[in-house]
Amino acid sequence: VMDPKNRVKEYVIEIRTQDSNIWSEVGGKTPHDPVKRTYLKKVDKLDADTLYIVRIKVVDKKDRVGEPSPEAQGRTGCAPPSSPPSNINLASPTNTQVKISWQAPPQSTWRCSNIRYRIEYVTGDGQRKQIDEPSTSIEHLFDSEPNTKWIVKIQTVNDAGESPWSKELTITTAEGPPGKVTGIITTPKGPKAIEVTWKKPTDTNGVITGYTVSYRLKSIVECGPRSGVPIEKHVRNEKQLLEDLIPDATYEIWITAHTTMAGPQSEIVTETTEEAIPTGAPLNVKVSGITSNRADVTWAQPECEQRNGRIIDYAYELTTTNKWGENKTGNNAAERLTLDELTPFTEYKIRVAAINSVGQGPFTDWVSFTTQSCAPGPPTDLKEEGVSEHAIETSWLPPYPPNGNI
Repeated sequence: VMDPKNRVKEYVIEIRTQDSNIWSEVGGKTPHDPVKRTYLKKVDKLDADTLYIVRIKVVDKKDRVGEPSPEAQGRTGCAPPSSPPSNINLASPTNTQVKISWQAPPQSTWRCSNIRYRIEYVTGDGQRKQIDEPSTSIEHLFDSEPNTKWIVKIQTVNDAGESPWSKELTITTAEGPPGKVTGIITTPKGPKAIEVTWKKPTDTNGVITGYTVSYRLKSIVECGPRSGVPIEKHVRNEKQLLEDLIPDATYEIWITAHTTMAGPQSEIVTETTEEAIPTGAPLNVKVSGITSNRADVTWAQPECEQRNGRIIDYAYELTTTNKWGENKTGNNAAERLTLDELTPFTEYKIRVAAINSVGQGPFTDWVSFTTQSCAPGPPTDLKEEGVSEHAIETSWLPPYPPNGNI
């Protein structure tokens, strides 16, 4: 301002926003300095990111205000937002999803024409992660693992900074089916039991409330394949003893873990029980080819379900009620036995028992037979008992054994 007559006292700054027709005086009075050619005045406490129209008025020493200067304009810069989004809600539509929704904060709190939202979340792994969403977004859907705790908060962001964080919200997704049971170990515990142990699923997807141990007969070693009906045991721990099984039999075993939902079936494992003493006797004992001093004895193995293991030997007992007969015992590996050196015309009876690697089973019922007769031996103990004029009296004993009816 040119002031050759030294009449200028001070200057007044007036501003208005682009959307308003009302001028406001800001920054107080600026004194006139006759030496100064250029004035610099900082006006603060304005709205951020707002276009202002500015003009200057001159005040003389009589406090008369002159006409305003030509107008100028300028836009303030952005400031950090003052408020986070409002009405924040955290939900889990399914056990594998988490959704956060919100409403935009009042525009007066943006302090900038453009904003975005920053979401910070912590899941089961404990690591804090952030994602940004545009100002047009009002929700975000996360993929999640079942039974996972989420901690989520949100703030408003612009180019100048961030608002305070919202209050943290917490949610835990619902449980899901657990993963497969692994590490199954089976151990025979005698002829009628198998111990089963296993490991929890790597992905539990919730609290493991128990397990279903399923098993069925696959085969009896001595009988071949069998189709058994599955049996289930419901247990809480990672160990179970399966009892009342068949000796020397192979079983299929599988396990399912449970939360509030059942998981997938584990891989099937097989295990065979130990052998036991046979519980059945040999079958169809027959005696044939009988002569005066020999006989052939044949039989069949016990019923396969009663062998309880591979039959490796047989025990037999041969007895006679005749006083001249001889009792015998022995073992025979085959299902055929030849008896030699028998006594003619003698009643015998025989029975047989099966033997496996564990021990001897029960005997069969007695089977009787009688050897054929043959020529008797000579009498014995011949004695002269008396002599007369025309006779001799003698005595003797019958042959022993008689080898038949004398």
